[in-house]
Amino acid sequence: MNWQLVLLLNLTILVIARFTIKLVADKLPNAKAIFLQYLFCACFVVLYWLFFDKSRIYAEDFLIVGMVGIVNAWGTYCQWRAIKINLSKTSLFNPLSDVLTVILAVLILNEIASWNLLFGSGIVLCFVAVWLFSSQKTESNNNAKNWLLFTAGMVLIFGITTFLMKVFSSTAEIPSTQFLMFWYIGAFAGSIPVFYFEKNNKVNQSERKWILLIPFVSLVILGSLATSYWMFRLTEASRVVPFQSMGGAFLPILIGWFIFKERKGLSKKEIVAFLVGLIGAIFIIFSK
Repeated sequence: MNWQLVLLLNLTILVIARFTIKLVADKLPNAKAIFLQYLFCACFVVLYWLFFDKSRIYAEDFLIVGMVGIVNAWGTYCQWRAIKINLSKTSLFNPLSDVLTVILAVLILNEIASWNLLFGSGIVLCFVAVWLFSSQKTESNNNAKNWLLFTAGMVLIFGITTFLMKVFSSTAEIPSTQFLMFWYIGAFAGSIPVFYFEKNNKVNQSERKWILLIPFVSLVILGSLATSYWMFRLTEASRVVPFQSMGGAFLPILIGWFIFKERKGLSKKEIVAFLVGLIGAIFIIFSK
């Protein structure tokens, strides 16, 4: 399968993931939700490995990927806290982690060697489109300092861990099932101190029904990571990440604006951003 079809699947899952995460983040204590989310993810992948894979496990791979999964759990905590404060505003800053990923891939993995003028122009246009969105004024919030702290943690952690995912998929060539299993076992381990770090972990009677949504959320984020890893095995990170960046910025913003009523309508500048992003996407797709 070519990477474009996997990308379409990944972006579809991304929309579902952002919508369901917003619901859970609003209704449940974040630390408990993340703890349960990664518990289910780890269980799902381990069960798959036991019944359908059973490939040999190398301790070195387990330790390396697992440690990255631990760090990523804290990035998820930062993301959920930022999303709970404001979904659309957080989505505007998600692309900064993607820029960091591309920079690391270019500098360390020398992906720039496979670039041409059309490809490079497409990447620039995609991030320009996202910047046009991020330059829009957003509503003020009483938790601005907390939001900035959590967003900065999210950007830094996700930018580095996504780059390492590319390293694992190509340079280290860790099989997909093992990668997912090591990653989510590590993420579950990382969520344990997050769970104890958060003081408000009690779930009242009205919130219990939302726990039933956690297994579905777990499957969705598992599918998102699996398709991302799949794409990284098929092509360069710098080819995939700009599309994920636009999907991560535009689609959740529309969800936040029109479903959660955080904002309504698109300005002329935002319409231009969509058109610029579309042109950039076309450049990347047809660059080779």
